Amino acid sequence: MYKRGIIVSKSLNKFTLLKTRYYGTEASTFQLGDIVLLRDVVNPDRVTLSSPLKSDEFILTPHGKIPTSLILGRPIRDSIHVPNSKKNSAFLATLPTMEEFIVNRRRDAQPIYPLDAHAIVGLADIHVDRPVYQEKDGKLIRTSPPLQILESGTGHGSLTLAISRAIHGANTFSSGTKSNNIFVDGEVQATRDHIPEQLHPGALLHSIDKSSKHSQTGSLNVKHFRRGIYYKDVKFHVANSPADWLNSFPSGRFRSMHKHYNQESLSEPRSTELMEPTAPSFDNEEAFLSAAFLDLPSPEDQIDSVSKNLLLNAPLIVFCPSVSQIQKTIDHVQEHGLDLIVDRVVELMPGMGGSLREWDVRNTTIRSSGESAWVVRPKVGTRVVGGGFVAVFKKVSNGLKKPRKEHAKRLSSLPGVNDIKTKSLIQKVLEWLGVTFV
Repeated sequence: MYKRGIIVSKSLNKFTLLKTRYYGTEASTFQLGDIVLLRDVVNPDRVTLSSPLKSDEFILTPHGKIPTSLILGRPIRDSIHVPNSKKNSAFLATLPTMEEFIVNRRRDAQPIYPLDAHAIVGLADIHVDRPVYQEKDGKLIRTSPPLQILESGTGHGSLTLAISRAIHGANTFSSGTKSNNIFVDGEVQATRDHIPEQLHPGALLHSIDKSSKHSQTGSLNVKHFRRGIYYKDVKFHVANSPADWLNSFPSGRFRSMHKHYNQESLSEPRSTELMEPTAPSFDNEEAFLSAAFLDLPSPEDQIDSVSKNLLLNAPLIVFCPSVSQIQKTIDHVQEHGLDLIVDRVVELMPGMGGSLREWDVRNTTIRSSGESAWVVRPKVGTRVVGGGFVAVFKKVSNGLKKPRKEHAKRLSSLPGVNDIKTKSLIQKVLEWLGVTFV
C-alpha cells in the first residue's frame, strides 16, 4: 500500500509532498467515483454492483432504491438500510474485489475470469521494480528503458487488469501528477517535470482489440476499478490485429522508446527526434516487447509478427478454450521455424477459476432438533468457469530454430541413423523437446 508522505530532499534542500496513486488504509470511506458492492445481509450470495458514485443519484437494488447520499462518506463495510423498506432490508456496503468487479460488471464480451487471468499472468513470471536512476556528473541518468507488454484481445478487461496489477510497481512514482519525484538511494533528486513524456512509465501495457466497443468497455472497466489505480499503466489501441498495429506508423513511437534509448541526461529535454514514429522493419533491433499475451480465435495467424517484436527470453502466452487451438499454434511455430520454444502447456481446470474449488464451511442449526452442527462440503450453486488451455513460449536467439523441412535434411545426415522409422521417431522427440540442429 502506498500513502502520501513528506519526503526530505537533501539535494534540493526542501520539503516535497509525494503524491502517488494509492489505495491504502486512508481509503476508509466511500467517495465520489467509487464502485460499491452491496451484499444482502440476509442472503449474502445476492449482490448489487453500483456504477461510479455520483451525488444526488440512486442505486437500484432488489429491495428498492438507495440514495448515494446514504453511502458517500460512510465507512467501508458498513451496513446500509433501504429507505421505506417493508422488510427493513439492509446491505453490507464494501469495495468489490477484482473478481467481484469483473464478474458483476456489465459485459460486452466473454471475460477470462479473474482467478484464471491471474494464473495466466503468473505463468509469464513478470517481475518489475520502479525505474532506477543514477547520478553522473551532476546529471540524472536512467539506467534502463521502460518495460513494454502486448495484450491482444482487450475484451472485458479482465486480463488487462491482471497484467496491469503485475506491472504497477514499476509506475509507483509515475502516476501522472506534475509533483511526482525521482528517487536515488531513497532521496528525491528531481521532479517529474524533468522527465520527457515518453519516459514517464517504468512499465507499459499495450492492449489491442479490433472492436472499438470492446476496447472502450475494457478501458472504462480499468478506469473505474479502485479509482483508476491501474488506468495509467495501460494504453488502449484499436486495430484489426496485433500484426496490423505492430506494422502501423503509431507503434513506432513506442518502439522508439526502447530502440533509441541511450541513457541521456534527464535534467535536459530529450530531442523530439526520438519521438518521431518509425516504420518497423522487424530486424533484431526492432524488438521492444518484454512479454505478450494472445487471447484470439486463431493465434497462429498472429504469432509470426508478435514473435519478431519480442526481446530475447521474453514470454509469449497463448490462451485458448480448446487444446486443438494450442496444437495448431505449436505446429505453426515448428513448421515455420519461429524463434520460439514451447516452455509448457497447462490446462485451467473447470471450476470457480484458477483451478480452485470453493467450499461451504459454516456452523448452522438443525431445524428439527435445534442442535448446532457444522456444514463442510463443496459449495453448490456457484458459477462454474469453463477453464481453458495455456501455452507458454519463450523467445530464443534469432535463427536458432529451423523450419521443420530443414530438420529432415539434417536428420538424413546424422551418422548411424539410416532407418526411416528411427529418424522419424528422433525428429518427433526433438520437436517435442524444442531442440533443433544447428
